[in-house]
Amino acid sequence: GLPNRRLLHDRLRQAMALAHRSEHKLAVLFIDLDRFKTINDSLGHASGDLLLQDVAKRLSGTLREGDTVARLGGDEFAILLAGVTRVDVITLLAQRLVEALAVPYDFNEQRIRCSGSMGIAIHGVDAIEPDDLLGKADLALYRAKADGRGTFSFYDVAMDQQLQARRDLTRDLRSAVSEGQLSLHYQPLYGSDGQTLTGYEALLRWQHPTLGNVQPVQFIGLAEETGLIDAIGL
Repeated sequence: GLPNRRLLHDRLRQAMALAHRSEHKLAVLFIDLDRFKTINDSLGHASGDLLLQDVAKRLSGTLREGDTVARLGGDEFAILLAGVTRVDVITLLAQRLVEALAVPYDFNEQRIRCSGSMGIAIHGVDAIEPDDLLGKADLALYRAKADGRGTFSFYDVAMDQQLQARRDLTRDLRSAVSEGQLSLHYQPLYGSDGQTLTGYEALLRWQHPTLGNVQPVQFIGLAEETGLIDAIGL
């Protein structure tokens, strides 16, 4: 029962045109349900669909008249807040939305907890084009998830710099796998007496051609997220 991505784009362009002629702001909020896939896989797609319908009702019921909530696909939603005069109004609405999603869901004699994370971008401050504004909100969403989920985050320029650094490191990691820059180091493990050798711990090391020794904490998580961990394990 919600607008789709195309209708959201149309309303966003109309709202931007109005914003250019007034002092009002508009903001886009990107929402992603936390760990929805786990719920969908464990309880089944029928329960997942009921959860999405309940989320849609909560979002619609929390917003002001004239705001738009759309479903982009899967468990991703977007909200267009138009005619906003102050940033603190956006903050207040975002907090109300996060709190509404955090209330447990009851259906099929089951109680389910599923919070939502949210990224926010403001037209005229973060971007002026629809796609760019949506992209900034999406970046802010990743920050919210990194901050522990069940919260919201506003976009800032540093996010773009972090994203570019991440892209560069991902590209370099792909080259590292194919060019043999990764190596295993074995650390001996001793018993409580400090004398008896009980085994070895294998430690992965990356000798980057320009960055030098890159610590595992900087690239192991990235390798897992991008699927490169499988190639590294071969």
